[in-house]
Amino acid sequence: MFKTAFSYTKQNFNKWPVIETIHMDSYELADSYKDIVPYVWFVDTEYNVMEEFNWNFKPDEGTKFNVHSFPRCYHKSKKPINWDVVKLVPTNPVTRTNAVVQQRLISSFSQGEYPTYVYSFNDKFSLKKMLERSKSKQHRIIRTRKSLNEVFLNLNLDYIEDYVWLVDIDVDVDSKFYFDFQPDLENTIYMFKLKHKSTNLVYGDFGLILVPKSYIVSLQNNTPMKLNYKEVDILAGELNDMTDPKKAWERAFATASLLLQNKFPNNDKKLKNKIMSGYISNSTSRIHDYIKDACECAVKQNEKTAIDTDNLHNHQWLEQVFEERQAFIRNERAVLHPSRLDIIKRIYGEDSNQYKEYEQKLKAV
Repeated sequence: MFKTAFSYTKQNFNKWPVIETIHMDSYELADSYKDIVPYVWFVDTEYNVMEEFNWNFKPDEGTKFNVHSFPRCYHKSKKPINWDVVKLVPTNPVTRTNAVVQQRLISSFSQGEYPTYVYSFNDKFSLKKMLERSKSKQHRIIRTRKSLNEVFLNLNLDYIEDYVWLVDIDVDVDSKFYFDFQPDLENTIYMFKLKHKSTNLVYGDFGLILVPKSYIVSLQNNTPMKLNYKEVDILAGELNDMTDPKKAWERAFATASLLLQNKFPNNDKKLKNKIMSGYISNSTSRIHDYIKDACECAVKQNEKTAIDTDNLHNHQWLEQVFEERQAFIRNERAVLHPSRLDIIKRIYGEDSNQYKEYEQKLKAV
C-alpha cells in the first residue's frame, strides 16, 4: 500500500500510549495513566500489528468506558482467529467497565489457514463427543477408518492447499490454541504438545498434528516420501487417553510397543522411560490397571518378537489383540478362585511362598 503524508498522519494523530504485554486482561496496567490520557493501547508482544492499523481509533459515546478489542484474522478469509492482540483500554478504573466490545477493525493477519479435521477410530460415541464441544471446536469429522494412513488416503485434496490439521477426537483443544502455526520445514509433520491424562506427561504425538499436503499426495500416488517429525513447543490441549478401558488399553499397548522398538515419532530420549514408568506406576483406578496391563503385555510380546509397526497403527488389529487378552484373563479367572487362597492360608500360612505366589496370580488377573 502506497502511503501518503495524510495516511501516516491519520494513523498516528493523537495516538494513545502503547503498553506492550502478554497479560492482555491485566487492565490495572492502564491505571497509572488515568490523569494523563483517557485510553491506552494494549498490544500483545507475541504478534505483529499490521502497518495500516488505525491507532487513532476513538470509541463512540455509548461505549467510551468499555474495553475495545481488535481481531487477528486469517489473511485469506478475514475470519477472526482471536481477539487478544490489540485492545484499547480506558485508564480510569472507577468508570472503566471490563465488558469487551469487539471491533471490526483488523489488527493483525495470519497467513496460515488450513482445514481442520477431527478423526476417530472405532468410537461409537464420536458424533456425541463432537456435538458436546463448543462451536469453535466443531471441525469436520472423519470416522470409520482404522489408521491414520487410511485417513490420509481418503482425504479430498481439493480442499487442501498446503497443509491440513488432524486432531484426535479425545483431545480437548485449549481455548488459546488458534490453529495459526506457520510451518517452515519441508516434508515434516508437526506434533503439538498435549497433556496426557494417563500419565500427566506433556509431549507431542499424533494427537494434534499439522501434515503437509505433499506427503498426503505421495501416499495417494503410492510413492510415499521420506518424512520427518518435529515437536512444536506449544501446549495445545489435553488428550484424554482414558475414555474407556478398551481404548486406554489399545493406546498404551501401541505407544509402549513403539517406544520399545524406538519407532515412536517423538525423539525425546528421556521420554521412553517417563511414559513406561507412568503407565506402570499410576495404578490409581480400574482404567489405570488396564493401562498397566497393556504396558506389561507390550514388554512381554516385544521381548519375543517385534510387532509389525503397521499393526501398531491399525486400530482394528489392536481391538482384536485387546479382545484376545480379555478372553485369556477370563479363562485364568475361571481356574483361579479367591476361595482357594483361604485354603492355602490354612494349610501353609499367610507368610508362605505358596500363599504369596497364588495371591500374585489373583492380582495379575
